[in-house]
Amino acid sequence: MHLYLISSNLKTHLRKAQASQARRDRLILTILLISGYDALSHQKWRKGLVRTFPGYRFESIALPPRHFFWRSLSNGLELLEHDALKKEYDIVLATSVVDTLTLRAILPRLGKRWLVYFHENQFAYPSKEHKHFDFNLVMRDVKRARVADAVAFNSDFNRDSYFHGLGILLKTSPKSFGSTVLENISAKSRIVPVGVDDVWFQGSPKSSRRGVCKLLWNHRWEYDKGPDDLLSLIEKLIGANFEFE
Repeated sequence: MHLYLISSNLKTHLRKAQASQARRDRLILTILLISGYDALSHQKWRKGLVRTFPGYRFESIALPPRHFFWRSLSNGLELLEHDALKKEYDIVLATSVVDTLTLRAILPRLGKRWLVYFHENQFAYPSKEHKHFDFNLVMRDVKRARVADAVAFNSDFNRDSYFHGLGILLKTSPKSFGSTVLENISAKSRIVPVGVDDVWFQGSPKSSRRGVCKLLWNHRWEYDKGPDDLLSLIEKLIGANFEFE
């Protein structure tokens, strides 16, 4: 009899503990974080988010940084193969490279809210040949922003160049798809800069020569970043015998 009571009480306590844990689990925000082109800078952003918000439950998917154009147009179908997409989340947070249009159409219950993060936008990324944006790629950016519940840009320049390009697209399109698109995306857009690890602000600064101008280049060595402008500046500084580091 005593053993029966102990066993019964134990089962009762276990059921209560499980119910309590289930309630706590429901209160923890679940986030599916998808990095569609997980280059080093995107990787740092993704890992930094997870590390900064330990109170949230993250599920991360990171696609390799290769075959950009192919991946940006077809990764929606590729992502359907992931087990993580068999669950449901409070938030789906995806970079703009992710084909959220396809994912949301096929899996509408995947996330209660969808947020798209723009590390860059295709309006500000001219083609090498024509020095203007690629229509197919900018329309991709427009559709993914339109279908999202919220949109975040990593800088003022990124956001401003996006809406400037979208305004030009609306004016020059042979058939207008309405200014409501611009208004909709603008109303739900925010600036959320990429975080910087605290370690960069620890320790004593390195000694340097006082009064010497310092040049900092924090971009990739690619044509869209304007390295020719940096070279032109350096040549002018050298020509003027201006001291710099």
